[in-house]
Amino acid sequence: MSFNNGLIDPFGLPDCEKERTKYGEQYEDIFFDEAPFNKPALEQFSYLIVGRKGAGKTALSAFLSFQKTIPNCRYVELDVFQIYKNIFHRASSWIDQRRQLVIPELAVAWDLLVWSYIIDAMGDEVQHVDRNAESRSFSPSSIFERLAQIIVSNDREKVSADLEKIKADASLEDAKAEVCRRCVRRPMIVAIDTLEQYDINDSLLMFAQAALIEFAANFNASYSDRGLHLKVFVPGEVFPYLYQRIVLNPAKSINHPVFLLWRARDLLRLICWRLFKRLEAAHYEFSRPQLHIDWENYRDVLGNMWTPFFGKQVENSKGFMEESFPYVLRHTQMRPRQLIYLCNTIANRSLRGNRFPQAMVQDVKEGVREGEDTLAKDILNSYSSVYENVDKIIPALKGAPMSFPGSELDRLAKRTRSQWPSGQYSLDEFRRLVAEIGVVGRVPLGNGSSQKISAEFEYSLSRHLNLAPEDQCVIHPMFYSHLSIDTRSSSIVMPFEGEQ
Repeated sequence: MSFNNGLIDPFGLPDCEKERTKYGEQYEDIFFDEAPFNKPALEQFSYLIVGRKGAGKTALSAFLSFQKTIPNCRYVELDVFQIYKNIFHRASSWIDQRRQLVIPELAVAWDLLVWSYIIDAMGDEVQHVDRNAESRSFSPSSIFERLAQIIVSNDREKVSADLEKIKADASLEDAKAEVCRRCVRRPMIVAIDTLEQYDINDSLLMFAQAALIEFAANFNASYSDRGLHLKVFVPGEVFPYLYQRIVLNPAKSINHPVFLLWRARDLLRLICWRLFKRLEAAHYEFSRPQLHIDWENYRDVLGNMWTPFFGKQVENSKGFMEESFPYVLRHTQMRPRQLIYLCNTIANRSLRGNRFPQAMVQDVKEGVREGEDTLAKDILNSYSSVYENVDKIIPALKGAPMSFPGSELDRLAKRTRSQWPSGQYSLDEFRRLVAEIGVVGRVPLGNGSSQKISAEFEYSLSRHLNLAPEDQCVIHPMFYSHLSIDTRSSSIVMPFEGEQ
């Protein structure tokens, strides 16, 4: 069967929003609903979901709209782009560094915004609001307009008074009560997705995000047992900054966060499921074992879906044979978007050579080489608003060996002194930067071997990875080409462990 008749990107699109637009209702059919955090995200106590760019935040938000765990459930998604554009990107002279005064006021703004979307979604079911007149003051567009006028005020006391005046409106309280009565019988999930990038130097934006987290904690405590489930998605790139520096009371506001940390076995199942569904739709004639895959069994998925199309092994750049799936996966930071991108790069090479869906070994090797530099640049771009001049700081690692003692980082850090904003350079900050971005990882004691070095990287942890001078450090394989890393060592770096 020939697939050269318009089939492009067989593994789907790396961007969930574009994929939903392209496939419409069919998106639900190709969605991999067995990710390890799908069920935890639906738990009553879960309101905070943290993931880095490409980890699947938007896909998980989409899943909430068609999940079956909470039957007959309504779904409301806030338009965060419009909210930040029209309200939280406006200049405001009352915003300063006294976050203990600013954040509670912004939390009230979030309260009004969220309830305006909820009430609007309920429509005529909310009987206590006069739909001809009064309700217009609680519609999202009306709340947008009123909040925008308040946020740009020069008078802090007036800001607080105006926000509280809207919040205390008797009609709004009646509408909330009616919503709660109806959601007991038919629940509602309210999702607040994230922007692609956040500027940590934008005080209003950071305070707004911290206020959202504080509001979400209070909202969840008050309404989750009454059928109203709020799910807030926070970018993993700025979460450590919010947690450590901005959120007023992390122990109170941040409870049971769900981290989108993928395991190798789950990424294998996701990518093979996508390929299976696309080939099935194209009426590809699978062999009998492939039609009866045990999707819960890592070895079954590997042997019956991955290996027939990608081959069992590939000769790596060091000249020895390596299993093909770990080879592809170790050039990612364990995120679906990155794996989809690399597999599409491999598949599209195979399509051009009339070999798809049986991708030749050469397609795997060359496809990874073709895509890894793009992924490395994408990672650096996602941190451009978190670390100023990150694209000029990271090149200090150019030409470094793939494995080195942690003390070497201090020597390399000194090359970057002039690239840091005034007062921000330090050896500790450089180590934090390279660890947080996932360029440098650490080898736990006993995890190295003559051929494979198993290393841990911060993107796979729910905490910071502190790199010490006495640690053995490694460069992530994704950055070898981008940073011209010296890879003459006979070992290979494995940025994950086994099947996990």
